[in-house]
Amino acid sequence: MEQAGGAFGMLRASLGVMNLRPPIVIGALFAANVFGCAAQPAAPAATPGAASTSRPTEGFRREHAEIKEHLEHIAAELGKLATASPEEQQASMQHVVAFFREHITPHAQWEERVLYPAVDRRAAAGANPFTASMRYEHGIVARWTTELATMASASPPDVTGFTRRADNLLGLIWAHFEEEEEVLLPILDRTMSKADFDREIGAHGE
Repeated sequence: MEQAGGAFGMLRASLGVMNLRPPIVIGALFAANVFGCAAQPAAPAATPGAASTSRPTEGFRREHAEIKEHLEHIAAELGKLATASPEEQQASMQHVVAFFREHITPHAQWEERVLYPAVDRRAAAGANPFTASMRYEHGIVARWTTELATMASASPPDVTGFTRRADNLLGLIWAHFEEEEEVLLPILDRTMSKADFDREIGAHGE
């Protein structure tokens, strides 16, 4: 099975050289209500760091955290578009589109090939894949990224429209990541060992 560690390593390397700036964070999640998750009793106190480091999905969660830092930088860049010069606006818009195409799109494609099938096999969802709604959201991400590319290439570009759509996309991605971390990944944490996860899905962040 394809390993994702190399792809995520390239992501960290490429993002690390970007000159990006701080944040406007958008998006909130209602996954607990959507999936009808009941509140659970508080767990007993544990040794600091013990629970998180023992989760099979911890490496993948770290990758998400790194991507989210860069989403914050992208949001800050969008916040400065309206007052930037035309040349700076063009460069920033192209940079935002490149980020979504080169990093978010491959991330989503890998999840659909590797991560989501592993969740579906363990979620006992019957004929309907448990991750169907997540896959649909990936389609929205792809569609909005294409819209942004079209807007960024227009002459003159619609900066207000671009910013609004990019803000929409950032909000969707933030909520999507939280759904994965709070709904999907716990399924794998409960049903897989670290060795199982690394063998079937791939070692992340190592």
